[in-house]
Amino acid sequence: METEETHNHTINDIAALLRTQSQQISEFKTSMECRFDKVDERITDVEKQMKAQSQQIQSIEKEQENLRDELEQQRQQIQIIHEDTRAAMDDLEEKFKEEHLRIANKTNIILMGVPETDDGLKKAKQLMTIVMPTNTPTVTNYRIGRPSRKGPRPLRISLSSEVERRRALSNCHLLKDNSDLAGISVKPQLTRKQRLEAAQTKRNSPYPLRKRKQDEEGTQPAKRGKTAETVQSDEPAGQSIGPSTSHYQPQATTNDNEMDM
Repeated sequence: METEETHNHTINDIAALLRTQSQQISEFKTSMECRFDKVDERITDVEKQMKAQSQQIQSIEKEQENLRDELEQQRQQIQIIHEDTRAAMDDLEEKFKEEHLRIANKTNIILMGVPETDDGLKKAKQLMTIVMPTNTPTVTNYRIGRPSRKGPRPLRISLSSEVERRRALSNCHLLKDNSDLAGISVKPQLTRKQRLEAAQTKRNSPYPLRKRKQDEEGTQPAKRGKTAETVQSDEPAGQSIGPSTSHYQPQATTNDNEMDM
């Protein structure tokens, strides 16, 4: 009897133990499931955060790319503004230099064809005595440009005023038929730009200057057999030329020797 009761008691204990263990396993399983659910939730949250951060990073990268594009556009615009400003400054500087040269040259004349010798300088003084009988300027051997085998360099004469220069150019008709001064011409000193403009105007002229003046002044061309003195001169009044030698010449050439200064 006692053995059977002991056996039954043992079975009951084992069953109770199994129930206890089953309950513990169930509770542990439930606990683990809860933990796994929380882990899944945290993983989901982390994935959402990572996705949001990835989107933010992509947005930042896009903004950086846009900023780089804007900076490049601004750099190009600044470069264009800089180039335009530099060009405007260069143009302004060129205009200033041109105006300065024109002011500096407006009282000067140049003599072309004067030999670079003492005798040539004497001829220049003789010429200035004729065209400026009063208030004759001092003639110095001031040559323009570098020496050349092509011929003597231009000789610059500085006068006291524009009025004196106009008077000197107007009196060039007094040099007519002066054989001692043959081959020497007188010109106003112009800047390179003025010479180019005059040359361009001459090239663009639809018909010769002499014809234009005849049309404007009603002067008839010289008839065949007439001497050169009867032909209306291309130059303003008082600047007529002789039949064989032209002493006054408007400066419309671009000779390298005829420098601005």
